[in-house]
Amino acid sequence: AEGQLAAFGLITAVRDLADSISGAGSLQVKVYDQNMNQRLPLALERDLYKVIQESLTNVIKHAHASEVTVQLIRHEDHLNLMVEDNGVGMEAQSSANWSQPSSTGLGLRSIKGRVTALGGEFHIDSRPKAGTTILIDIPLAKSGPD
Repeated sequence: AEGQLAAFGLITAVRDLADSISGAGSLQVKVYDQNMNQRLPLALERDLYKVIQESLTNVIKHAHASEVTVQLIRHEDHLNLMVEDNGVGMEAQSSANWSQPSSTGLGLRSIKGRVTALGGEFHIDSRPKAGTTILIDIPLAKSGPD
């Protein structure tokens, strides 16, 4: 994935990841992107890829979902990432209280740590039996010559 990410960019790598997960079994992964035709700095693409990978791993392990959507939308000075599944959801208190040593908590803490390191914001919206939506907002340097 690393070489492919460097060569072809984030969206291609994420689509490939989605295809391999969808091909492997019962979870269908759909990827939507908007304004993502320009490459981001490779280090940022790598971090975003890992966030998406960890989010999807969490869905596979815990959500019992049949479908998950990954959306990447680039705005002028920030990037929105949304990962939404139709799985079992979580109790609100378990998503709020990540000090619990559960495996879900670990995955989410790891994602949140990466997002925080990028100066971004992380929100999670989940209700039992209503799926989970992870919303991530990452600031981008104003696009100019890099």
